[in-house]
Amino acid sequence: MLTNISWGTYVTAVALLLTSWYAFVGFRFYFTEVKGLLSGKHKFRVTGPRSLTMDEPPSPEAQAPPIAHEIDTSAFAVEDPTFNDVDAVVEKLKSTIADAAKRSVVKEELLTYLQLVLEEFPSVKNSPFRESVSEFIASECNKNDTLTVTAEEADALWD
Repeated sequence: MLTNISWGTYVTAVALLLTSWYAFVGFRFYFTEVKGLLSGKHKFRVTGPRSLTMDEPPSPEAQAPPIAHEIDTSAFAVEDPTFNDVDAVVEKLKSTIADAAKRSVVKEELLTYLQLVLEEFPSVKNSPFRESVSEFIASECNKNDTLTVTAEEADALWD
């Protein structure tokens, strides 16, 4: 039975089936676009990749289409002053600990310096970042063999 079908007949049948399928999809889902093309209201445009030279700016149709739903980023743009204070206290603590390590100060003197630095930032004391800053103090001090401070000692500096 299949030996009676020639390759020419097979290719013709597949071409007719594909043409009818794409015609169905085109009219079913793109009826207004096809109607506009057939009536001449819209021009047929094929956009594809094109190489641009450095002097040529991209055309508007080559740019990304606009986003239908804009995201309100104003809620994210508000900066919390606590973040700025945390950054400032971390930088000041780094410089204080590095200076104390260079001068080889005793532990009590270092703790006094750190306590004075922490008193400058009362907003960080009552923030959720307090524990992280205390752990940062302990880790920075423990990088040096001469200065060892535990996280509990660093947390006690806030009081």
